[in-house]
Amino acid sequence: MQENEQPQSSQVPTDENPITEQAKTHIFQRKFTIAIAGAVLVFIAIAAFFLFFNKNDNPEQPATTEQEAREETTTATDETIQQTELAIDRHILFVKDGDLWQMSANGANAVKLIDLDTVQRASRSPVSNRIAYTLRRGVTETVTEHDGTVRDVEVSKQQLLLAGEKGSDSFLVHDNVARWGWIPSTDLLWYETATLQQSFDWGYGGDGNVWIFNPTTRKSEKFIHDDSDYWSLLRAEWSPDGNKLMFASGDVLRVADRRTKAITRIFQLPYVGGDRGGPQPIPYFAWTPDSSSIYAIFSPFLISGEKQNPDVALKAQHITALRFSLDGSKPTKLIPEASSTIINEESYPRAHFSDDFSKAIYPRTMQGGTNLILAMYDLTEQKEYVLLENLGEPKRGLMPDGVPLAWVVGDSVYIFRGDGDWLYDTASIALIKVNYRTGTTETLASRDGISSHISNTLFVPESETLFFTSGGKLYSMNRGGVVPIADELGDFSQVEYHV
Repeated sequence: MQENEQPQSSQVPTDENPITEQAKTHIFQRKFTIAIAGAVLVFIAIAAFFLFFNKNDNPEQPATTEQEAREETTTATDETIQQTELAIDRHILFVKDGDLWQMSANGANAVKLIDLDTVQRASRSPVSNRIAYTLRRGVTETVTEHDGTVRDVEVSKQQLLLAGEKGSDSFLVHDNVARWGWIPSTDLLWYETATLQQSFDWGYGGDGNVWIFNPTTRKSEKFIHDDSDYWSLLRAEWSPDGNKLMFASGDVLRVADRRTKAITRIFQLPYVGGDRGGPQPIPYFAWTPDSSSIYAIFSPFLISGEKQNPDVALKAQHITALRFSLDGSKPTKLIPEASSTIINEESYPRAHFSDDFSKAIYPRTMQGGTNLILAMYDLTEQKEYVLLENLGEPKRGLMPDGVPLAWVVGDSVYIFRGDGDWLYDTASIALIKVNYRTGTTETLASRDGISSHISNTLFVPESETLFFTSGGKLYSMNRGGVVPIADELGDFSQVEYHV
């Protein structure tokens, strides 16, 4: 592991006070004082020169200073962002034009934290407010093709850095990472290192090695190595207590213990479909809030001749919800199976659980037909409620993998519905409130003309507000309408909410 401490820039005076004609008394003392001051100035200038030269000549050094990291301009960057002082309380972090910004949830009080033009992603520690972030760095590598041809290729590395809560005092954690993030309930970073690989083309990809970095000691410790030949460390997600890491390894779901580093086999993954010829999608898995078990919901698409899953009997093209214990024992079925042909990672809508895992929300087909309905199964009452009817035929997903359909608050379900095909046509979205006990339905907000997929979603129940990004803009959606609160973020900008 490489570590590089950020050099601090020296303050060099630029004005000198000449000796006047009137200053003729005590001439020896003044000449002596000036000589000493001149020597100090020369020393500082030389030191500043070497610091500057060393920083720009060292390719591993993060190209930032404390002054640059704290840069706060006084002019607005666009019509929706205004500058103000930094406040760590409820806020949104986002990357715009390669720089890291922070603003209030209403789109005001924007502050640029890190000005480097190559920031890819950033995340605050859940404990200390430190900011971890990655920089994109282009490099030239010499590779050997299968036919023995040697050539140079241009590839990108992700450098992982750590800064203080205001984006200053950056230092390098590791020069080349693939996946990374904060471990919940701790002030520890985890990351997977990357190696040069050839898939469709040459590039740096994850090598299955997971490390844990302690910001206090500035040291990393090797955690595990996922030695799967394919699909290593997919869907890597830490338990809420920060003690266990869940991930898909090949076609098996596994859990690694942070204390013992032991890896337990949990479940053999079923084939759930996929229409692009790439790696098969992975079912939706989620940790329970108490970290005691894992839940899953999906509709397997078992092709002819494929062996049945040895852990549990699955029915092709039917909704399945399971609970997994962490000891590797067989899972428990949670809901009655119902016909559903599209619950996989390539189709919309998708299925998921409520935050307390007492309810499962899923689309299914009407009995004897192909039309969809959106249903919710209460695991306590053992009863199904129909939330929306006549959803029509499924089309290409408006939302990315793993984005929830709805949020349950008391007797209400808030549903984020998309209609149309954003890839080929113009889509529309709506935020719908349904009282599942009375059956009453209310549309809180809607918007037409969505021509890009939805990502970075967050629903805030207290204000009935949904945040999301689409087409390079960050939106707020509630009874007041669908309003952009930040522009020109880029199509794949990462947003982190602290609201």
